Amino acid sequence: YDYLDADLKDAYAAADFVICRAGISTISELSVLQKPAIIVPLPRSSQEMNAQILAFTGSAVAVREEFFNPELAVNLVRKMLWKQDELRIMKENIGRLLPANADKKIAKILLKIYEPR
Repeated sequence: YDYLDADLKDAYAAADFVICRAGISTISELSVLQKPAIIVPLPRSSQEMNAQILAFTGSAVAVREEFFNPELAVNLVRKMLWKQDELRIMKENIGRLLPANADKKIAKILLKIYEPR
């Protein structure tokens, strides 16, 4: 697919790994679902910093758009598919990137603040 504009949860669920941009919404979904990824950030945007953090923490493979091409994509995909140990570690790392159950923690705080006294 060139671009998926439908509900991505089914696509993410079926994926062994994801090739995507580095927006915070995408990173959040990858973290919750523990999906390893090849990240290609939008140039000259906050996505570049996001991609650097993901690469530094071993949570994703980051590639600058200027270097990303079909040949590199194929090589990276092959490498990821054949190195299952590295893929597992990347899944674990991205899964630890964001706090777990943040929605429940926020709801608990709000309920405590607004509970009748």
